[in-house]
Amino acid sequence: MAASDTTPASGEQFVLTGRLTGPLGQGRAGVVKVQTLRGGTFVDLTGARVSTDGDGDYRVRVVLGQTGPRVLRVVGNPAGSDLRNAHRRVQLAVH
Repeated sequence: MAASDTTPASGEQFVLTGRLTGPLGQGRAGVVKVQTLRGGTFVDLTGARVSTDGDGDYRVRVVLGQTGPRVLRVVGNPAGSDLRNAHRRVQLAVH
């Protein structure tokens, strides 16, 4: 996963891109959602959920309002009971 900006301003849009790896392909898209760490627990960011393409690639736009250090993760929930859940973290400094 990569963030287009790791020091976004409050209210400024940035993009998270990446690829779910594994046996996707062959038209087996998945879903990714963005979560933020709050009080020691990861919670979903409202509206930050997208489908991948058949190769597992994703692009999700995010806008954060709360300033300060933030930890986000992208969680993949591939379609299909034989596919595992995966996640990646990124640290940001929202100003």
